[in-house]
Amino acid sequence: MTRARDAADQINILNSSAADATAITIDANENVGVGVSNPSSYQGSAHNLVVGNLTDAGTGMTIVSGTASLGSIHFADGATGDDSYRGFIQYGHATNYMRFATNATERMRIDSSGNVGIGTSSPATPLDVTKAGGGNFVATFQNTTSATPYGVHIKDAASGANGYPLLQVTNSAGSSPYLLVHSGTGNVGIGGVPNTLLHVRDDDNFSGGSRIVAAFSPSLANTQDAGIAFGTFSPDDYWKQGIFWERTGNYGVGNLHFANRGTADATTVSKADAVMTLDSSGNVDFKTGGMNLKLPYNSTTNNSANLSWGMLQLGNNGANRIIAGNTQTGGDFEFIVNNTADLSSSNSSSHNGTVAMAINSSGDVSIGSTANAGYKLSLVGTGTIQHINRTGSDGTAILFQNDGSNVGTISVSGSSTAYNTSSDYRLKTDAQPMTGASARVQALNPVNFEWLSDGSRVDGFLAHEAQAIVPESVSGAKDAMRDEEYEVTPAVSEDVVIPAVLDDEGNELEAERTEQRLVTEAVMGTRSVPDYQGIDQSKLVPLLTAALQEALTEITDLKARVVALEAM
Repeated sequence: MTRARDAADQINILNSSAADATAITIDANENVGVGVSNPSSYQGSAHNLVVGNLTDAGTGMTIVSGTASLGSIHFADGATGDDSYRGFIQYGHATNYMRFATNATERMRIDSSGNVGIGTSSPATPLDVTKAGGGNFVATFQNTTSATPYGVHIKDAASGANGYPLLQVTNSAGSSPYLLVHSGTGNVGIGGVPNTLLHVRDDDNFSGGSRIVAAFSPSLANTQDAGIAFGTFSPDDYWKQGIFWERTGNYGVGNLHFANRGTADATTVSKADAVMTLDSSGNVDFKTGGMNLKLPYNSTTNNSANLSWGMLQLGNNGANRIIAGNTQTGGDFEFIVNNTADLSSSNSSSHNGTVAMAINSSGDVSIGSTANAGYKLSLVGTGTIQHINRTGSDGTAILFQNDGSNVGTISVSGSSTAYNTSSDYRLKTDAQPMTGASARVQALNPVNFEWLSDGSRVDGFLAHEAQAIVPESVSGAKDAMRDEEYEVTPAVSEDVVIPAVLDDEGNELEAERTEQRLVTEAVMGTRSVPDYQGIDQSKLVPLLTAALQEALTEITDLKARVVALEAM
């Protein structure tokens, strides 16, 4: 090894075995070259030590340490404290890791398995990034090439098993997935493990608020719509069902349309294909085959004190049908026909149709009237009130029971109707001949009387008198009374003008309208009215038959005595 100073005040340490080969050069600027004779010629911020040459197949530098020692390259800006190793690269031979530091703090580590940890010294995966504190993102990926701005690409294994996390975002403990993409299937889970292509799960049942939100730009103009469409892509690329949100005002006010286009053609569903609409007032409007099914509802009076009626409106505004439920006066239901009023913006019973049937809160049914004095079925009308037609064979048309036991029927045949009461011998015991029938018939008081209701005169009996002779023929008690509920004062309603609803820009969202609201409920009272007796005159037949038999027996006896007297 030879040391020499040349004319440029450069010290060259030469290899003695090759006189023309410079091993180490220290130039006039005190830059050192190993295998390089001109270190100052290299980049100015890194030419203090230049190692290598341009002719060897490979060049490098080796730092040798013990099996339990550290090998380091330090970057210092001072001789004391952290300044002496403000940045460093260090290899730990004990566990075979390499770490990188800035500002005297470790920033990245590569462990013996090749796992890379950024912000963590114990990476658990090939790339483990951890950030302490807030204020910024953990990582940012951006492609600045506008022509082909590809982002991050995560590739599944060529033949990977299904159901393993390909992409996973969890809570801090790693136990609850917020976002999960499964390998093999590509299923996406939000809030849980997916078992379908998109699986959204909320374990707290929305107790913390909405979990799925569709938000559109505030620049979306009124009457414009946006939404979700369902269909197929390749090769058809047509969408036949959809949910569309139509903006109608500020603050997110709008209508929600559920649409369907069932045509097998090259067209796509739109808002115009809506089969159901939920408008901004809460009204639900079903549209199917030219017939509308409306569920009117008024969001401004939706409390129990003001929401008097809930209605199901069937048909368009001409001769439609309504099913109306009164939530204030006992919960009655009314079935209304021939209505021509549109009730889509009203919550009152203001219709112009006819109540065909009503059901009160006790389950009493009235057909042809809304009044029902406690009868389970009340039929009111003109002409024939009820039609019963038994087809196919003769037999029972109406069956009467008492506590589940048959007690009578009305049966029909091809030419007649029979009114039958129970009389089978198997229902009876201790049958005895009737006696004294003639005397009892003599005690009956048949009279001709006038009906108070219409002034007509008929023959018959006074019920209480007949009851004394034939008790089973009469129901009720003489001079009995019963309690009857009646309307003391009717309900009072008033017309209320509901002002038009405008958005911040003065656009009309709902037109001014008039609603009928209940002011005072009907006052009901109880009064005592006669509980009239009734008579079943067919129950007199056995007595009359026995009396006739007694009379016939007596006549026969008298005839025999007359014949005997005439023969003398």
